[in-house]
Amino acid sequence: MKKKQILVVEDERIVAEDIKMRLEKLGYAVPGIAFSGEEAVKKAENMQPDLVLMDIVLEKKMSGIEAASIISSRFNIPIVYLTAYADNKTLERAKITEPFGYIIKPFEDRELHSIIEIALYKHTMERKLKKAQQELIQSEKLAALGRFSSGIAHEIKNPLGVILGGSEFLEMKLSQTDADIKTTIDKIKKSTLRANTIVEGLLKFARPSELKTERIKPNDLVNETLSLLKYRVPLRNIKVETHFAKEELYIEVDKDQMLQVFFNLLMNAIEAMPKGGKITIKTYKMAESEFSLDKYLCVIEIMDTGEGISKDNLRKLFEPFFTTKRDKKGIGLGLFMAKMIANNHKGDLVIDSKQRKGTTAKIILPLS
Repeated sequence: MKKKQILVVEDERIVAEDIKMRLEKLGYAVPGIAFSGEEAVKKAENMQPDLVLMDIVLEKKMSGIEAASIISSRFNIPIVYLTAYADNKTLERAKITEPFGYIIKPFEDRELHSIIEIALYKHTMERKLKKAQQELIQSEKLAALGRFSSGIAHEIKNPLGVILGGSEFLEMKLSQTDADIKTTIDKIKKSTLRANTIVEGLLKFARPSELKTERIKPNDLVNETLSLLKYRVPLRNIKVETHFAKEELYIEVDKDQMLQVFFNLLMNAIEAMPKGGKITIKTYKMAESEFSLDKYLCVIEIMDTGEGISKDNLRKLFEPFFTTKRDKKGIGLGLFMAKMIANNHKGDLVIDSKQRKGTTAKIILPLS
């Protein structure tokens, strides 16, 4: 198990080294020591420790309380104050930053260990609770949007059918007329069919089908999806590599829905490399994390060497109807639906990307 990393903030060098030694003896890792509030903020941003042990009174302009406030709000890192000053005025100022504990100098190793462990546990639980609350709010929003979409979709499908039927009738009657009329009718038909595709997408979202799960190897799902693309990939000058877990992994999923997710992600990877490139697919087992309460998880990772996604677009990636491919007839429901399918399987879809450095999509699912 990876050691928890603790950043020590203490302006007295000898005291700081002593705390570092005691923490390492207790089984923690200390990636660095900061001797001022300003240095603490920089190191917290760069190192992203699991916890900051912060002295309240520091030299230079920024106090420990000010540094703690910035670190907590910007980086969501728990703070435990370490101080010899326990007067009411100091404690009232420190309370505002919502610390995860106080240790009064001098202290014993046992006390240090118990307060740090409680702080780490409390922070983990708070993150999981916050994630659960966000998911609940999101599910309520999606349910309301689904009901609205279903009603709208049914109302739109009828007039679309009339438009399409009428344009086909005109095409038949006016087939011998001038080219401009034929071009206009063709545009009406294409636009109507595109609108119908959007409506069908809305209906799929509004009426998600029940899961028909089966126990299956993720490697088999990947290979089956790749077989659907075996003629398309070579034409695009794209090389595909697979690195499957040596141990046998099984997941309990709706095969058709999960194939839809894999196909969508692979098509996105292909389209991100118009001049060719490489797709690497990995499957592996991951230990329990914030994604799930399950002991072990299965990860299917799809990496491309494509154009990448900007930070701004990355934030909007899972919003319904957000797309950067309107010129390629994209309607912006593919990734939204893929994430929803992963969530319905008690998993998640996570995408990381940097412009000109490619994109990595991770499908994270409970192991069966």
